[in-house]
Amino acid sequence: MTTSFRKSPLRIPSLLGLLSLTLGSLGCSAEEAPEAASPRPDVVMIVVDTLRADRLAFYGCDRENAPFLSSLAAKGLVYEQGQAPGPWTVPSTASLMTSTYPFQHGVVDGFNWEASDEENADETVNRIPSAVETLPEMMRDFGYKTYGVSANVLVGVEMGFDRGFDRFSALDDEIAETVNATIFEWKEELLGNEQPNFLYLHYFDPHDPYYVREPWFDLDALEAPDATSASAFARLRAGAWDELDDEMREDLLDYLPRMLGFEDESEVPEEALANPLDYVLACYDSEIRYLDEHIEKLFEELQLDDETMVILTADHGEEFLDHGQWEHGQSLFSELVHVPLMIKFPGTDAPRGRVKEPVSTMDVMPTLRHYLGGEASPQERGLRLHEQGDPSRVVLTTSVDLPNPDDDRQEEGSLVVGVLRGDWKAIVGTERDRRESEEVEQLFHLTEDPSEHNERAASDPGVLDALRAEWERIHSATMIYEREFGPVVIDEAMRNHMEGLGYTD
Repeated sequence: MTTSFRKSPLRIPSLLGLLSLTLGSLGCSAEEAPEAASPRPDVVMIVVDTLRADRLAFYGCDRENAPFLSSLAAKGLVYEQGQAPGPWTVPSTASLMTSTYPFQHGVVDGFNWEASDEENADETVNRIPSAVETLPEMMRDFGYKTYGVSANVLVGVEMGFDRGFDRFSALDDEIAETVNATIFEWKEELLGNEQPNFLYLHYFDPHDPYYVREPWFDLDALEAPDATSASAFARLRAGAWDELDDEMREDLLDYLPRMLGFEDESEVPEEALANPLDYVLACYDSEIRYLDEHIEKLFEELQLDDETMVILTADHGEEFLDHGQWEHGQSLFSELVHVPLMIKFPGTDAPRGRVKEPVSTMDVMPTLRHYLGGEASPQERGLRLHEQGDPSRVVLTTSVDLPNPDDDRQEEGSLVVGVLRGDWKAIVGTERDRRESEEVEQLFHLTEDPSEHNERAASDPGVLDALRAEWERIHSATMIYEREFGPVVIDEAMRNHMEGLGYTD
């Protein structure tokens, strides 16, 4: 018989409260959400870097890449249209941690050493503004002991992601086994705490480089190529590689060694060179399966059971030629901003099911605050997830680029916004590349066109104008925080490491 993360027993929320959450999540009216047990439950929040929602079986993947995560999802609420606030780690994670938009908190840069040729130079990095409360700070105020482990070097101390944690460990893009080993060093303390525990885990798998993870690497297990399939990967395999022009194919082959973690092309397996897309997809799937195995080991080692609250999400997705490019950060299409979002509430009779309406990972903080009995915060731009089900709700995803004081090459910033309401999604704004700018106006009907290839701005201008007006209304009523910066030293080791991950020009 397993025990809780803590020694003391838990009382589950009342049946009335659980029923209220279930009804609210399914779009019915509900006046109350469940209240936290007393003593409060332990909370484990898992953020998987670069995880597409559509590679999980509980989001429709034909292949079971994550059986343990699927078992958790079967006990919880799965939000089918979870949206990341941004298409890459830094702005999206800062928004998850603060329930504010990237254009508000301004944490939109990585380590910006391109502006300097000096070795070991002090550069400036933008930080979470001190005026903004972070999720671990909130949890600590509710009486939790707070622990964080981040395997992404960008989600570290330099940008203020450690704020509010009693213990925080920032790793340099390490694998799941190393993340777990770090947590297990705190096991005795975690199991012995009288206070409830809040544990934030930011796993780096399956970010590139994509490695072959045995015994789960299996080219033959990919979905059969089919241009009409519900599987995005099956549609990709039906023609994405063949449709590339010779120049793009050559560029990708040149880039392939880095994506697979090799020094040069001579190390790349022949089967990868023959069909790079399939090989990369199979690696990506094997990385997810490897991660799932280690998350299960974490739960076993820390004795996490049904009385633990579990939140699963991702900072962003990944593109595999869905719109002609690789990796992430370049657009607001679904392959980059549609992410898993699942909450398993404590108790064997906790609410479970599926919510169809779009939601945001920015909703996690206000949901936890309400669950723990706190008053709504004017800072939070997200909503409590039990209040979902309103088809008129607008969810924003954003791509923000702001000038950095160390980079005089960029005079102005850019802001492109994805505006989701019901079945419609608009992408509008101004995109700037150095000193050139381009206006973006796109519109998609997500039910009829989930891959976002049938652009409808010209055929449905009224819908586009209405969604743009919603964005302008939200933007005009939203507080913008003063950006804050701090120093970071980029030494040769860090420079080489970040170059290997593709984080430099």
